[in-house]
Amino acid sequence: MHGFPSPPEAQAVSSLPSSSRVELRAVVFDLYGTLIEIGLPSFHKGIPRALAVGFRPWMELVRHRLLTTAFDGKEELIEFVLDELPVRPGPAARQSAVELLDEELKSVTIVAGAVSLLAFLKNRGYKLGLISNLSSPHRQPVQKLGLSDYFDATCFSCDEGIKKPTPEIYSRLCERLNVAPDQCLMVGDSLKNDVEASTALGMRALLVGKSSTGIRSVETVAEIGWMALDGEECPRLLGVGDRLEAARPHSPSVIREMTPLADSEQGRYNLVARVRVAVGRAPPSVEEFFAKRYLSPESAYVEELAHGVVSQLGLPCTRAVLIDGDEPCLLTTSAKGSKFRREDVDAPLAYEVARHAAAAYIFANADFRAHNAIVSRHESHASITMIDLEHFFFSLALDMTGLRDPYRPHTIDALSKAELSRRIRRRVLTERTTRRAMRSFLELDRLGSEIGRAFKSGWVETFDLARADSASLCGRLEKRIYQAPYLVIGTRSHRRAMARMDVEDIESRMLQDAEAIFPNLVALKRPVAGSDG
Repeated sequence: MHGFPSPPEAQAVSSLPSSSRVELRAVVFDLYGTLIEIGLPSFHKGIPRALAVGFRPWMELVRHRLLTTAFDGKEELIEFVLDELPVRPGPAARQSAVELLDEELKSVTIVAGAVSLLAFLKNRGYKLGLISNLSSPHRQPVQKLGLSDYFDATCFSCDEGIKKPTPEIYSRLCERLNVAPDQCLMVGDSLKNDVEASTALGMRALLVGKSSTGIRSVETVAEIGWMALDGEECPRLLGVGDRLEAARPHSPSVIREMTPLADSEQGRYNLVARVRVAVGRAPPSVEEFFAKRYLSPESAYVEELAHGVVSQLGLPCTRAVLIDGDEPCLLTTSAKGSKFRREDVDAPLAYEVARHAAAAYIFANADFRAHNAIVSRHESHASITMIDLEHFFFSLALDMTGLRDPYRPHTIDALSKAELSRRIRRRVLTERTTRRAMRSFLELDRLGSEIGRAFKSGWVETFDLARADSASLCGRLEKRIYQAPYLVIGTRSHRRAMARMDVEDIESRMLQDAEAIFPNLVALKRPVAGSDG
């Protein structure tokens, strides 16, 4: 085994900035104009013409009655409108009013990035509230668009009988969320209703839309995903105009565009945005990166290290740039190529799959899956670049119960072998999980002779490279685990610091006989064609 350095003196390390402010516990959103938008305001704008009534009395009815009255359905609301307005409509006008309302509701869409933001904040542990001035039928899109499950409490003016900016409606929502006003951040597109009224009650506020008053604002709600909400004035982590000193050392680099990935393209936990960076002086070149904000901020350091290890093994890898500000984020260059497809597997591609499979096995990449593989081909050559490397290095799930500070490697190192053995709940990396991961790429028990030889060749060659460079690879890990901020690995229930035992575990696999373990890992019923076995 390689000698481990003596651990330095323990240091208190926090992944998030400290703040003298009251802890933020809840984020409250306005609905229309903030999270969702009306594409065709047919009902609001079309009723005066359909019912031959003036626009002013119609708006007065909306503001003072429709927004604060509960109706069982749209038909009841329409009847109320017809009774209250000075009109005598026939059946055609009544039907027209219903159709206008239906058309308006059908045109409602979710603002880009809103769903990903809500999911991220929910997973971060914030309580989420929804407060809106709306009529009863306009509650429908909250359910229809799948937003209702994200919110812990709601206050709709039509149900409450009062509307923004009345202070009582904000107080009711805070009570339902069981938080004090100064523990809430209000987000909305109305300066009067969402910012001035809420801050007067003691809430914090962010305006959605351009502000000329100096009020803290964002152009779209998705930008909030790239702000440190617990920090003073909600500082921005990344955004257009930011200089990136680490993107290209010695070359001025500025973010020119930053666009969140579509909700359908986001992962389950993190936030990802496409970033275009202007590099160099006039005329600057433009490079594309992907920015990632992690559910667990410490994962940025793990993925940065994983990129270095993969590159050291000689495998294709995107370039990673750590942005270490109020909260660490990671920029990675765009992987060139197309998504992996099982039907495209041939010998060159099987060889590449095996190379990455060996690296994933040795270094415990729990997210080695085909959907994370980008394939590039040039003539007869193929290459694979794996993306999303944050789940490297975690194979031993430990019971953390009773440990004073499991996020320090010294805590794990101090456990005796007997105590470690008692605390091991499961091994994340097993022959079974390795086979399952490989099968997301190709059918292992049906490898043809040419593909089989290529696959085994890639597997063995990567082991040989890792073994030949084991001193440097393990030394790299040994050095990093004791540097602050410490590496934190694992899932929520087993999250802990990466420690000495993890490096020992990695090295033990690195020194295994690649050919001897190969048949069990791929579950072959017969020797791979071309092998000696």
